[in-house]
Amino acid sequence: MKKEVYNSNGSFRFLIAALLVVSFLFAGSATTFAGGEKYSKVRIFSSGSRDMMKLNKAGLVVDHAQPVSGGFDVVLNAAEMGWLKNANVRFKVIVDDLSADYEKNNSMSRSKLNALEGQMRQLYPVPARFEFGSMGGYYTLDEIVDQLDEMFANYPGLVAEKQSIGTSIEGRPIWMVKISDNPGVDEPEEEILYTALMHVREAITQANLIYYMFYVLENYGVDPTITYLLENRELYFIPCLNPDGYVYNQQTNPNGGGFWRKNRRNNGDGSFGVDLNRNFDFKWGYNNSGSSPNTNGSTYRGTSPASEPETAALQNFAISREFTMAFNHHSVAGSYNFSWGYLSSNSETPDQIQYETFSKNFSLFNDYRYGTPWQNLRYTTNGYSNDWFYGEQTLKGKTFAWTVENGGSGFWPSQSQIIPLCQDHLYSNLALAWGVNGGPSAADVSMAATNPPVSIPKSGGSFDFDINIANNSGAPIDIRYYTYGQRSTGGITDPLKGPFNATIEPGNAVNVTLTQNVPPLDPASFTYILQVESSSNNRLIANDSFPFVVTNAPSTGQLKAGGETWTFSDDTEHGSPLPESVELLGNYPNPFNPETRISYRLSEARHVTLQVFDIKGRLISELVNGEQAAGPQNIFWNGKTSEGKRVASGIYLYRLVAGDFSQTNKMLLVK
Repeated sequence: MKKEVYNSNGSFRFLIAALLVVSFLFAGSATTFAGGEKYSKVRIFSSGSRDMMKLNKAGLVVDHAQPVSGGFDVVLNAAEMGWLKNANVRFKVIVDDLSADYEKNNSMSRSKLNALEGQMRQLYPVPARFEFGSMGGYYTLDEIVDQLDEMFANYPGLVAEKQSIGTSIEGRPIWMVKISDNPGVDEPEEEILYTALMHVREAITQANLIYYMFYVLENYGVDPTITYLLENRELYFIPCLNPDGYVYNQQTNPNGGGFWRKNRRNNGDGSFGVDLNRNFDFKWGYNNSGSSPNTNGSTYRGTSPASEPETAALQNFAISREFTMAFNHHSVAGSYNFSWGYLSSNSETPDQIQYETFSKNFSLFNDYRYGTPWQNLRYTTNGYSNDWFYGEQTLKGKTFAWTVENGGSGFWPSQSQIIPLCQDHLYSNLALAWGVNGGPSAADVSMAATNPPVSIPKSGGSFDFDINIANNSGAPIDIRYYTYGQRSTGGITDPLKGPFNATIEPGNAVNVTLTQNVPPLDPASFTYILQVESSSNNRLIANDSFPFVVTNAPSTGQLKAGGETWTFSDDTEHGSPLPESVELLGNYPNPFNPETRISYRLSEARHVTLQVFDIKGRLISELVNGEQAAGPQNIFWNGKTSEGKRVASGIYLYRLVAGDFSQTNKMLLVK
């Protein structure tokens, strides 16, 4: 049985396009507000690897980069500006002093903050106890601690009293709280970890966690999904892993906008700070491009693995627990980054497909990118938190971990972005809490004919149908939905009804009855399909369907679809006539990128194999090999081999075998 006290002795609904970025941060002499250092936003015009080599040789190692036409944008301090000038690479200063710019454009009185908060509550389901902090809308360290105390005072049956997992280099406690239905008891439930402020200029991360914590507390006993999660999971939160660095930013920029990143270790040479996210005890110091040996660098890795008490505290805490999943919240790239971080080529772990499956779900409503740091941002990182959580499997079990790069307009998003950004992460924070086995679809989707079975004469007619789309995610979701028809002999229509857009609050549903007109058609069997997608990226959430037939029967007086026509795509690609027992309905979309849905129907349960081959007949991936129940089946192929490797553009074949039935169709992957 693990102890519940931990100590360590040192060892939106709006589209976010800005990917403000960072390079090295140096403890230089240039000053700005209250003695803080000056940081500039710079556009570097790079023609490729040769220019990057010049930058590296001059001492600049880019950590994040915002791609722009002809190069990328980075944030540099005064010393780095000198290194850049010596690199003989063309550049342009976009913002000379970021802290001054923040102060000028984001200064807001308390009364204006309160008014803005009121406006946000009109737009979003903001937790009642969440409010803006005093540091430009963000909480100070003391205010973070106050929020933890308030949670315990108001929800003692769901929140354990805050506990320190260790102390910082300057002696401040690193606070942790646990949220569950029996927070004082170590139950045999899956354990999930959330951290923030590992890099302390990424202020949105602590707001994100506090918002989420209040949200689940206030919705326990109200929303069935959140109630289930708190009764079957143990959620652990560390909202400020780096308290010293955060206090330093408070002191230099009390209204927000401080750009310090590291902890506050005195390195003994006039520089301060170690990058905690390069200090973990896995592949520490693997090379000098994924972390820096330079004490002045923002990615300075320290003198040894877990040399920093903050890093050691988190490692020791994780070893004492049994975390299966972890989010380490950062900003500002708008992405979900996972292991391996220390590699560029061959950076995929043995669990790459599982990582991608989780990440695809996390990004369903915020449309964030996902992949390894190299795949996402074209940089490597060693001594990386995610690599330690995943790779250290001797002292503890395997933990699937992500660096969640919160989006926004910069490291200190404007006050008007705080609540929308927090809202943007509710779904993924909740999705993480479902753990390694995942949770249900974001929505339960059903569609049925109002008066089945549907039989339409060849002269045309109509039918009514009912749609139900229920939100069971625990968070508000933005969806679009539409219907289309698919002919058994081949071909798919364009959308027939919709697309319609809807925002569905937790526990609510869209319930509609619609009428579909059917024009004169040749007799055939059809499938009528409902597609429900995320509004942010048109990715599939779920679908449903029902059959109807067009017959040779004479008109029965049904309404004829005047002037309406249905156009079928891929009408000549249907292959051989289908037996009655199995119908291969085709794949949609076709052509496709990055994935396509292969649909078929079984009249009875049977053993099914569905395989993908290249044009030369070589097996690429086996999607199904086993028993399947009677009814409609929808199988997705993501354009990868069975080993998780992406395939090239081109024509691919898929073959469905079910009993005596066998059919092969073509599909086209385009990139």
